[in-house]
Amino acid sequence: MFWDREDRKPLLVVGIDPGTTVGCAVLSLDGEVLALFSERGLGQDGAVAALHALGRVVVLGTDKSAAPSLVQKLAARFGARLVAPNRDLSIEEKRELCGAEGKNPHEMDALASARFSLKSIQQLLRKMERQLSDAHAEEDAYEVAKVMLTTPDVNVKQALEFLHPLERPAPVPHVAEPLAPRAPEPPELARMRRERDALAQQNLTLKKVLSKLRRKSKRVAEVLSRREETPERVASQSSQRALENALKQLAVLRKELQERDRALASGMVVLKPLANLSKGEWGVQRRFLRPRKGDIFLVRDPNTASSQVVEELSAVCDTLVYLEPPKSISPELAVRFVLLDGSSLRVQHIGPFALASRDDIDSLRSSRVNVDRLLVEHRERLL
Repeated sequence: MFWDREDRKPLLVVGIDPGTTVGCAVLSLDGEVLALFSERGLGQDGAVAALHALGRVVVLGTDKSAAPSLVQKLAARFGARLVAPNRDLSIEEKRELCGAEGKNPHEMDALASARFSLKSIQQLLRKMERQLSDAHAEEDAYEVAKVMLTTPDVNVKQALEFLHPLERPAPVPHVAEPLAPRAPEPPELARMRRERDALAQQNLTLKKVLSKLRRKSKRVAEVLSRREETPERVASQSSQRALENALKQLAVLRKELQERDRALASGMVVLKPLANLSKGEWGVQRRFLRPRKGDIFLVRDPNTASSQVVEELSAVCDTLVYLEPPKSISPELAVRFVLLDGSSLRVQHIGPFALASRDDIDSLRSSRVNVDRLLVEHRERLL
């Protein structure tokens, strides 16, 4: 198969029929039915585990024009493209899509949703296959399909450049140079890529909501234009301003997402900012920053610290960077963290996050380790 790789899990198109009994249909990009089942009381975590065992979900669809909550949550969990029809599929349309396959209505609806989703991306798949064949890049078909199906507004050329950022044309015509082995992807970059995919999916959902708001606003404006000035018309104008504000927020979000992607690709490290280590600051920022193992935090005032916050933070973070030299460092902070003086760092702020060069961070960490070693040796000589 053009899209399959023997050493990778297959790329999946999944249809979901939510409810008390959840129906699930799993297709390959070539249309083969890999799984078709239904289960009473199947929750989000159970569905994720079952689908993850089958492959990599890149498209997730429904037969409803307004995607149900379970379908939206699963699409966000997998970072998959969400496909929904412009109107609910009729019984005749679903029968035409799934025929007599399926043991019950839940499986039939799920299969119809999967095949509708696959049908909606067929033109894109054919275009990808043609362009990859022209570029003699068939071996990258799996990764290109994964990138283009889960990331909006990306073409084949951009996907190939994303997959091979270090490749350069051979200097001598007709002489093939061996390519350097591809370096393994850092865990932090992989995690940020997943977060980027989730944000891209949220971006797509917001676009659909804004499209519906535009249509509704246009209909209301047409009706009110034939009437005299009324409170309803004033309310419509207020809705229009709210729509314009939402569009501006969407543009800002898209710009921040693009800037962060470029920074991560150029060897930057994400620093999650905290004003201090107090309970109040931690309580407000923890849910938004979503701390994970290996994070580095940028703390402006490390002198203001709660023992409870220090204990919770040390469970996921071993490095703190401060920009202003503290008056004194508490023993608790010195024991639990590697404290780096970041006053010399070149910090770039993108939205709520900060970025710094990985090389600069590694250099600061190396200097700190050397200082600690000298202190230990000095104490040993005194003893």
